[in-house]
Amino acid sequence: MIKIGSPSQERAEELYDLAAKVFGGYFRFLRTCHEGYFTGSSYDWSVSRVAEDDGRMIAHIGVWEYRMRVGKARLKAGGIGAVATHGDYRKRGIMAKLFRALFPAMRQAGYHFTVLFGIRDFYHRFGYIAAWPNTVHIAGVDALPQESPKLKLRKVLREQALCWDGPIMRMYDRDNATRTGTAERPIYTLTGGLTGDFECTALCDSAGRIRGYLATKKSGADLHVLEAGGFSPPCGADRLLAAIRLLARRAKCGKVRLIGFAYDHPLCRALRAGDCSVEMHHSRSGGAMAAAVSLSGCLRQMQAELTDRLRRSAMKNFTGPLGISGAGEAVVLDIVGGKVRVTSKQRKARNRIVAGPAVARLLIGSAEPAAVALQSGVRFSGRGAALAEALFPKQWPMHYALDHF
Repeated sequence: MIKIGSPSQERAEELYDLAAKVFGGYFRFLRTCHEGYFTGSSYDWSVSRVAEDDGRMIAHIGVWEYRMRVGKARLKAGGIGAVATHGDYRKRGIMAKLFRALFPAMRQAGYHFTVLFGIRDFYHRFGYIAAWPNTVHIAGVDALPQESPKLKLRKVLREQALCWDGPIMRMYDRDNATRTGTAERPIYTLTGGLTGDFECTALCDSAGRIRGYLATKKSGADLHVLEAGGFSPPCGADRLLAAIRLLARRAKCGKVRLIGFAYDHPLCRALRAGDCSVEMHHSRSGGAMAAAVSLSGCLRQMQAELTDRLRRSAMKNFTGPLGISGAGEAVVLDIVGGKVRVTSKQRKARNRIVAGPAVARLLIGSAEPAAVALQSGVRFSGRGAALAEALFPKQWPMHYALDHF
C-alpha cells in the first residue's frame, strides 16, 4: 500500500540516499544534500511530499519556500526540486499521486505560486505550463568593451552573494526590486547546498567599497556569467562587461555566455550594443515552468501592483467587474475609481478572462496577453482582452541560476 505524507527530518538520511541514487554522481550529490541543499536552505519539510511502500521511501517532491517578485508584489512561491522516484517504482503513477497531494498542502500552507525547472514532456501532466524561454547571450571576448573596468576585481566568498546581509545582497535587492520572477534571498543559508560551482568577484573602488559583482564559472573554453549586480554609478553595465572581458582573458576563454538573463536585462541590453548573438529556447513542456497554487491569493498579493498598472494604461477610466478563471478557481476583480480589488461578492462579470493553467503565464507576464491567448488557448469576453493587456503586460520574467532549487 502506497502511503503519501511529508518527510521527517529524523529520516533525512533515507531521503538523501533516494535523491542521490536518482540524480547520479551518488557521493557528490549526497555531499550536496548534507552541506546545505536540504538543511541549509528554505526547504519546507512540512509541505514537501514523499511516497512510501511498506515503510520504504520510494518517491519525493521537494518544496523550497521563497518570495517571488512580480513587479512590486511578492508571492509566496514554492520552488520544486529533487523530484525523484526509485527505479523499481517508475511508471506506476506515483508521481501523479504526489502532485495531487502536494497542491492542497501548498494551498493550506499559504503558498500562492509554484515554479520548477524540469525535463521535457513531463510536468504539464500535473498542471504546470511553460513560464519563460531559456535565453543565452553569446559574445566573443574581443567584442566586449576594451577599456579597463576602472574598479579593482577581488574574489569574495560565494556566501556574500547568497547568504550574507551585506553590500552584495543589498545590491542584488536594489537591482532586482521589481524584476518579475526573481527571488528575495536567502533561499540558501549554506552555499554548499547549491549544485554546480561558481566564483563570485566583487568590483571595488579605491576605498575597497563594493560597487558591483559577478558570479561566473568556466565551462570548457567559455566563461558563463550567471549573475551580475551594480547597475548604477559608479559601476554600471559597461564596467561590468569590461570586468567580464578581463575575467575571460584570465581564464583563457574565447567566448562569454550570459546564462538565463532576461532579454531586457540591463547587462543584455548593453551587450547588444556590440556584436553578439542571442539564443532563445522555447519549450511546450520543460525548462522553466509555473503554476498558480491559489489564483485568489496571487491576485490579492498583486492588488497594489495591478492598480498601478491600470492607472498607467489606456483602461485607467474603466469601472466594473472583471472575472478571471484558471487553475481551478474563479475570481472577480472589482475595478472602481482606478483601484483593483479582489471581491468576495458572488457576481457575474460580462468582462472575463478564461485561462485554465495559462493563468500562471498571465500573472507573471510571460508574454503579451494576446500571445498567451494564441499559444495557450486563453479566451476573453467583453472588455477582457483590453483589461488583460492593461493588468498583465509582458514582464520578461527570469530567475537567476544561483537561486535554482
